[in-house]
Amino acid sequence: MYFKVVGSRVQCIRQQLNTDNTLTETMVVSFDSHLTEVAPHVAAKLSSDEIGELKCWLRGRNVPKQIISEYHLLEMLPEIIAEANFILAKQSHLDKKTFYKLTHSIEELTENLNRLNTRTGTRLDKLKIMEKDEILFEPINQEKGTWANLNNDRAPNQVRAGI
Repeated sequence: MYFKVVGSRVQCIRQQLNTDNTLTETMVVSFDSHLTEVAPHVAAKLSSDEIGELKCWLRGRNVPKQIISEYHLLEMLPEIIAEANFILAKQSHLDKKTFYKLTHSIEELTENLNRLNTRTGTRLDKLKIMEKDEILFEPINQEKGTWANLNNDRAPNQVRAGI
């Protein structure tokens, strides 16, 4: 269950995982967004667990929230993941819906991380990828240039190993 504010109404949306592992969403009930308690007509349409979730959501909505920038959220993510790993290690089972949501989120995160270059912030598809041969010859060519500068015009034609 999650809650979505649309205009001056709050929609209570139920999520269910089908047998074919697809997530369906159903809007169960809506109510005035100015309410601070669960109204009787809303409680009649929700399960006891969903009523508890709604109460927590309503309480959390009244607390002023600290604005977190996107960058700080990304900085906190490794700690959150570590905490989730610690919790999962202690669990004996996990319901299908939570498992699906976690794996789907992790797949999307991995795809987005793979598209980024951690050094420059540019996307990997715009970078020139060096072949193995080029990787080996690049330091050799730099050494040749250094020798050419030191010896003026007497640069070695080959770099020999073991000298």
